Amino acid sequence: MPVALRKDIEGRINRIVANIGTNFKFAADSFDEHTETTIEKAKVEVHAYLNQAINRAGLQALQQGQPDLLALPA
Repeated sequence: MPVALRKDIEGRINRIVANIGTNFKFAADSFDEHTETTIEKAKVEVHAYLNQAINRAGLQALQQGQPDLLALPA
C-alpha cells in the first residue's frame, strides 16, 4: 500500500474517531426529539378516537331512547 494512501486513510479514521462523540450526541438528541414528537402525535390520535367512540355511543343511546346510560352515577 502506498504511503500517501495509508496516511490518507489514517487521517480519515482519526477525524471519524475525533468527531464520534459530537455526532453521537447529535444523533441521540435527534432520536429523543423524534420519539417525543411521535408519542405526542399518538396521544392525540388515541384521544380523538376515544372521544369519537364516546360520542357515537352517546348518540346511539339517545337514538335508542336510553338516555339513562349517559347519566352520571349518584
